[in-house]
Amino acid sequence: MVRKRPDLRTLLFQAKERDSYVLVVGLGLSGLSACQLFISAGFRVIGLEDLRRDEFVEKCVDLKSFYELEKKGLKLVFSPVVNDYPTILDQVALAVLSPGINLKSPLLSALRQLDIPYWGELELGLLLSGAKSVVVTGTNGKSTTTSLIANLLSMAGMPARLCGNIGLPISEVLQPQQLDGESMLKDFLVVEASSYQLESFADYEADIAVFMNLSNNHLARHGTEEEYLKAKLKLFELQSSCAYSVINADEPCLDQIKSSLRGRVVYFGELLASREKHPGVWFDYRPSEGIDRLLLVSDAGCFETNISGAELKGRHNRYNIAAAVCVGEILNIPVDTTIKAVTAFKPLSHRMELVSTGWPLIINDSKATTVEATRVALSSILEAYPDANVLLLLGGLSKGSSWQPLINLIQLVPEDQVKVVAFGSAAPEIHESFLEEMIEVEVFSEMQSAVRHAVNLLDKKSVLLFSPACASFDQFTDFEQRGNVFKSLVIRLIEH
Repeated sequence: MVRKRPDLRTLLFQAKERDSYVLVVGLGLSGLSACQLFISAGFRVIGLEDLRRDEFVEKCVDLKSFYELEKKGLKLVFSPVVNDYPTILDQVALAVLSPGINLKSPLLSALRQLDIPYWGELELGLLLSGAKSVVVTGTNGKSTTTSLIANLLSMAGMPARLCGNIGLPISEVLQPQQLDGESMLKDFLVVEASSYQLESFADYEADIAVFMNLSNNHLARHGTEEEYLKAKLKLFELQSSCAYSVINADEPCLDQIKSSLRGRVVYFGELLASREKHPGVWFDYRPSEGIDRLLLVSDAGCFETNISGAELKGRHNRYNIAAAVCVGEILNIPVDTTIKAVTAFKPLSHRMELVSTGWPLIINDSKATTVEATRVALSSILEAYPDANVLLLLGGLSKGSSWQPLINLIQLVPEDQVKVVAFGSAAPEIHESFLEEMIEVEVFSEMQSAVRHAVNLLDKKSVLLFSPACASFDQFTDFEQRGNVFKSLVIRLIEH
């Protein structure tokens, strides 16, 4: 059920007139940015954080900004208990939620009981911006596709801002005058949106919404895969008939997705005989045969181009490229500009990032935090280098998903072509799951030890694929830190 909320600009006008508070829940990067935006616009702001102050200061992503906001009058509430909520919320006109805030929390129940409207930081920023937008969601490939689209728009002379779950928090993109409705943001917003950000959406209509794929993720937050998909699909259910929905035609849950589509639909995916004359953007990727082409099919005809020179490698990246090309077509960007932009785009760090310059190949895919992401990564390597031996580094903090999809893939190739090395808190679980299927796994408690062992096993025909399939929080602050530690360690080991 979609929550009914008052008009946002009217509410902000009334809040300023009555000297009421804006409550910002969660003081991570997006929360601090929201505090800065509202304080700069002349609002009184309460910042609420579940941690104690000393715990927060130890973990704060931007202490300098935090202390500056405190000096500017940010009222702070740390580690509140439920009985404190009526007092805290007494003069609050609206609440802004950081992505990590669970909608089932006691605080959200208190907001609903007191009829205090709330918006997620991303949706609120999009509503206030007045800008055109492309919003990308899905489980894997979001960051690459979002960055591809932003790069494409910039090359086409359309100023674009990368924000949301990648780039800047949207509150940092906005100016105070946008809160008063005095001006609209002229730049195109290209947004990566996670399920955490989308589950509170109730008002915003994206001009172009892109669905990449779905696999089990964030089940600790959403409970079931159905609820996870439901959060993603809010983006499409809120669109009108004049908006565009760009959809992966190969997605197994396509029928469920179709029932939520309200806009004009543009499909992308793998070229099949049945699709050769079907409108959409289709890729034909057969690296063993030297075929890597893209077909753009529309009512005006069919355009075919070779994309074998693309910096982005692998089948999974053909989906990312095809989705970006769909957006280019919708925005009437010349096709030669689009192809130039997507083929020249270099992989993002920690996403199938090539660390070595020659053989053995060393690939940093630290962003792969799910079994499905790692399955896709390994499949891409086996398809591109069918004769290579692969050392697969798995581990970290398990998300509780089944390892069977990855096991099934390994069982399709010759025995010992893929060797598995596991590390971190998930290592015993990985070892047990793979051993049940007669696949040996070498286990190490720390990532660094696993990397050293794997490097010692490399030869001239090897690929070392660091694609953990797990969260990083057992040993690292995030996947970026994990990837950087991997890169620096493996480079040092190779050089010596």
